[in-house]
Amino acid sequence: MTTVKQLGIIILLSFGAAFLIYKWHPKSPALYLVAGQLRPDEVTLNQVLKLKKERGVVWIDARKGLDYQKGHVEGAFLLNEQEDFFALLEP
Repeated sequence: MTTVKQLGIIILLSFGAAFLIYKWHPKSPALYLVAGQLRPDEVTLNQVLKLKKERGVVWIDARKGLDYQKGHVEGAFLLNEQEDFFALLEP
């Protein structure tokens, strides 16, 4: 048996085992997004926009500085600790 055939068999067996484990595991996760399934500490975009109108929201953008300069949410603050780490330590 060639190495390629052996590799193919191993891959097929791995996928088969993964599928069976997923299918019968009591706590298998959903493989798709379901609207309305948020954790208690998460909010939707509509909720954030409502809060912005009512109380104000502070937007923190943690992307790289170049990405922030290309475009960001109006009023967002750039806070990227990897790029600005030493600047954050200064008084």
